[in-house]
Amino acid sequence: MTPSQNQVEPLAGRVFRGGVWLFSSYALSKLSRTGMMLIIAALLSPAEYGIVALCTIIVMVAQLTNEAGIWQAVVYRADPNRQFLNTAFVMNIIGGVVISVSFILAVPWIASFFGEPEMTAVLRVMGLALLADMLFYVPDGLLRKELRFKSRAVPEIAATFGAGVATIGLLFLGVGIMSYAIGYAVESVIRCVLTLGQVRWRPKLQASWLYVREIASYAKPVLGSDLTRHSSSYVDYLIVGHVLGTRQLGFYTLALSLSNYLVENFARILSRLAFPTFATLQGDLSYARRVYLKMIQLVTALVLPILTTLALLATPLIGELLGDKWQPAVVLLQIMVVAGISRAVSFPSRDMLWGTGFPKIPFKVDVFEGVLITVVLLLIAAQGIEIIAIAVTVIRSLTSWTIMLVTCRVFGIRLRELGRVLVPGVALAASGAAAILTLELLVPDLLSGAPELIVLTAAAGAAMIFCLLTVCRGFFREVVTLLRSRKPVST
Repeated sequence: MTPSQNQVEPLAGRVFRGGVWLFSSYALSKLSRTGMMLIIAALLSPAEYGIVALCTIIVMVAQLTNEAGIWQAVVYRADPNRQFLNTAFVMNIIGGVVISVSFILAVPWIASFFGEPEMTAVLRVMGLALLADMLFYVPDGLLRKELRFKSRAVPEIAATFGAGVATIGLLFLGVGIMSYAIGYAVESVIRCVLTLGQVRWRPKLQASWLYVREIASYAKPVLGSDLTRHSSSYVDYLIVGHVLGTRQLGFYTLALSLSNYLVENFARILSRLAFPTFATLQGDLSYARRVYLKMIQLVTALVLPILTTLALLATPLIGELLGDKWQPAVVLLQIMVVAGISRAVSFPSRDMLWGTGFPKIPFKVDVFEGVLITVVLLLIAAQGIEIIAIAVTVIRSLTSWTIMLVTCRVFGIRLRELGRVLVPGVALAASGAAAILTLELLVPDLLSGAPELIVLTAAAGAAMIFCLLTVCRGFFREVVTLLRSRKPVST
């Protein structure tokens, strides 16, 4: 066994154990948040839901600026010593104060721009999260660097639970959309306090100019990429809200949340694991390529079947869960699943590039996507919400596949290899879709409402399991082997 293999196998075990905790905690928190958002949608009007969406997007962009790419610099550095960590912490504090004050001052103007005075109070309460976040990012980056995802699980789950209890409790007490703002702030405070308790390092207010330059040099393209990626992700919300109003934005947000939120966040779980893994494997690009292809295969096999089933069951799902007031969101959901699939599958590509020292590539792609979406939507926004959904789906799908192909080219991965790892996901999605369409064709109108949803979902699940044990048995055996051995499996 070579020295490289000796290093890789312990790493594989750590990655696997960290992955179990990361998937468990993050999946639980995001499933809980999805449930909370569905409850909010059921209790609020589409217009109120649109206001919640606008405020969330605006605060999230501020949070991205707040983190400033600094925790990524902590993960990327081979040996972040105490002085390096303290410098990063001080940089976050200074940036956080500046951003928080600027945000509070800009809130009235933001509310006026969208013609929604109610946004002012909501944004100010949600803005409290920025103060907690500036203390959170460096300790969280250190936990990621050490692959201590078990230590990240408690803050993640506790924060989501606290936000859910606060939000839903206040909603039932009649507080309205302010319930969501309070829950959002509660989540950030809980996550910050518990994360600080998980690290042995204790921050001090000291900084080294040498480390400031090092951190800034790495963080600038990462921050730029994050800001442009999220700006391009959310610019459609802002344009829809400004041009078509918060009611249409409510339909658009619900459809995009259902088609992107759960599975995209599942892909982000993998991303949180992938970035520190690729950063660790900078000296072994051959193994990094194998890990990258395996991640693409796993994400595709999970995301593609789920989203395909979701698109086919959109009508009974939305009608049964949320009521007739949300029916305009059905067609939007069916359109947007295409972008959801493309974006989720492309996430490992970004982490591969970031972790191995190529952060400028995703940055350039994101700039192009953001500019293109902005220009196109400003030209067509008045044509209606469905036209916007189609345009956004096409653009985001093209840029997602572009970054995957660029990654393959940079690291010498052949298109045949990429195509081979996509096969299990395509086969599973096709089997589930065939089961649903066959039942609807042979026994139309046999059931309706919840029974229809349950029967069709069960049929799709059974077909996918059968496919997994037959057509995709090789993939199934690889996954089982990985779970049993905790060692790398070649692609």
